[in-house]
Parts: sequence; structure tokens; C-alpha cells
Amino acid sequence: MSVEQGALRRRPGNSAGITRDRIVAAARAIGPTALTMQAVATELGVDRKAITYHVADREQLLSLLAVDAFKTRFQRTKIAPTATWDEALVAFATSVANSLIASGSVAVYLRLAGETDFGMVEPAEVVLKRMIDAGFREEDAGRALSMMTNLAMGFARDVILNSDPDGHPQQPELHRVLDASGSGELSVLRHLDSSGFSTYDDRQLEFLVRTTISGLRALQVD
Repeated sequence: MSVEQGALRRRPGNSAGITRDRIVAAARAIGPTALTMQAVATELGVDRKAITYHVADREQLLSLLAVDAFKTRFQRTKIAPTATWDEALVAFATSVANSLIASGSVAVYLRLAGETDFGMVEPAEVVLKRMIDAGFREEDAGRALSMMTNLAMGFARDVILNSDPDGHPQQPELHRVLDASGSGELSVLRHLDSSGFSTYDDRQLEFLVRTTISGLRALQVD
């Protein structure tokens, strides 16, 4: 037996016909709650070693699941050829937020390192070109895009946290402080809390994007 043949025998993922795409598809069918390495192996009808050849552990499985959900949605991002720089930026930020929200509870495991491709970065290139054409310096455009991405992702993570049956983890803390304070104190916070005010809806994302764009206008070079 040659060295090459021996190497092939030691690759259970290959011999079982298992690929990372098949593993992700199986993980998607199982769902994050019941997801384990053994559950994926059982779903695919192979030995667990065939899975560990491609994926190290459950955390990496969850990361792959999060990337799959994010990419599937984000790659649908469409920026109209006639869109202005601010319209392009709105479309980009909205897509980032909605794509992360679509990944649901596994969003905290999202790691795009090594998982990016042309479909993932093309919308960013479009936004940058629109901004530069509109009079932004290249560096300012890059910083603006990064800032908008961070804002959109932060908003999305808050929405996901708030989707828990107990609500966002900050809410009990706010109520604890309100209950401990005097009735005449923290009146604005009390009113906002009792009025149904929310920072986890589309209006909040719109506010973030709109105010950011207003500030960015000052950076345009005449």
C-alpha cells in the first residue's frame, strides 16, 4: 500500500462522501437547540469521525449554521444602479441587519473569517464607489461603511436578544432600578418604559441610519 493510499484511508470524511456543505444542510435540518456532532452524524448516517474530519466541535457547527443563514440572506442584497450613495448605504445597512436577524439564536456564533466570497463583498464595493463618486474621500467612505456595519449588527443582536421570551436582558435591570427609586425620580425613563417605547423595531434601525447619514453629509468634499 502506497503512502497516498494510506492517507486516503485515514480520511473518514472523504471515504464517507461527506462535505462541509452536507454537514451544514444536516445541521440546518436539526436546528440549533438539538444540534450536536453526534446528531449530525446520525442525520447523515455516518460515523461521528466523518464529521470531526471537517468540523472540530459543536461551536464550529453553530458558527457554520450562523454563516449559512447570514450568507443566504445577505447575498440577495440588491443596490439599484440608480441608487444615490445614501440610498445604497441604507440598502446595505438594512440587509446586514436583516441577514443577521435571520440567523436567529446562532447569531452570536457568526464568524465570517474564511467564509467570505465575492457575493459577500460586492455590495460593500458598490457602496464605496457610490460614496467616492459623491465626493467622499476613500478613507472616509471606508470608515463610514465600517461604522454603519457595526451599527446594523449591534441593532440586530439587540433584536435577537429581545426575541427571548423574557425579553432583552437589560429590561429586568431597568425595572429593578425604577422599582428601587422614588416615584418622582427617573420620570422620563418611567414614561418611556410605560408607553411601549421600543428600540428593537424598524423605526430604531431607520433612526440609526438616518442620523448617521445626516452626519456623513458633512464629510462630502465640494
